[in-house]
Amino acid sequence: MGSDAYQKVAYFYTAGQPAKDLTLKLSDLIIKLDDGTKRYFFLSTLTQSKSITPERGKNHRFMVGIAESALTLGTTKWARSNLFYRTTDVLGARTPYRFYANNPYLPNQQESFFSFKGHLPGRLASANPANQKDPCALVYPAGLWKTPSQAEISPLTSNQGLIDGALGSVLDLLGTMPATPGSNYGTIYIEYPVTAGFNPAYGGTTSRSNRVRFYYNGVHNNVILANGLINLSVIEGGKTVGIWTSDRVLDGGLLDQLSTGVGGWGYLGSTKAMSLFQPQRAIATKSAGLLNIDLLGLGLIGSGFMNVRCVRDASWSTASTSPNYNPYPVL
Repeated sequence: MGSDAYQKVAYFYTAGQPAKDLTLKLSDLIIKLDDGTKRYFFLSTLTQSKSITPERGKNHRFMVGIAESALTLGTTKWARSNLFYRTTDVLGARTPYRFYANNPYLPNQQESFFSFKGHLPGRLASANPANQKDPCALVYPAGLWKTPSQAEISPLTSNQGLIDGALGSVLDLLGTMPATPGSNYGTIYIEYPVTAGFNPAYGGTTSRSNRVRFYYNGVHNNVILANGLINLSVIEGGKTVGIWTSDRVLDGGLLDQLSTGVGGWGYLGSTKAMSLFQPQRAIATKSAGLLNIDLLGLGLIGSGFMNVRCVRDASWSTASTSPNYNPYPVL
């Protein structure tokens, strides 16, 4: 039996060559989180079996990978917290793309704010699709997650609008909108109760990790600097959440409003009051952010920076059964 920071390994030797069923049963799992606390999965038992026929002179590898469960809302399975990228800890060399353990409010902006189509925080994406990577697909195991499409965020919203360089057009519009059906709110978040995925290991029914909760971590828009790492200055922190999708705006109505002719879909949410005498309510809109393709001739997409909340990729179940599947993402 052996182990390192990423895995536990057991070796078995066979004397004969008849087919055997190898079964792994895992229970009472305890995971140490990034912040040093522990999460106890005492109520969950994982059982995995595989038939193996030993061959002389060959090794057989039986690997069971563990991934965080998802929260189901409608037909979409959401990650419990936002994506971040970190290379400065023991896990960073091999798995720099991860989800926050406890869905924090106002996390480190240098590791959690991404550009449209960008896979590195604080950097603009290449304008060449061949050089673009989905950051969600780079979470271990490779390809299990993806950046949501605009169709997947649409059920969470009740309106749509245009984000201009100052965010004013959409944020002013939010103040006049009715509450988004199905949404709940706090002073610093908007959230949605899930239809499946509740797990007591993540806390109670109102836990931040047992609901699809988006904290108002702010957004950064209208980026001018295009070369190298950008020093982000987050605006609307504590007031607004912005989440990117993977889709450009294709419908003619909003495209007519975009001065560049190109936009990227995102999710924008906030807690607003109609007036001094009316209660607050949670509002979410599907927003079209302005993009500048091939910014300054540098082959980059100029965009704002927002958080990324991943969803499960339904195609992974088939892709992961391929003999050539590698669970470790190609970074």
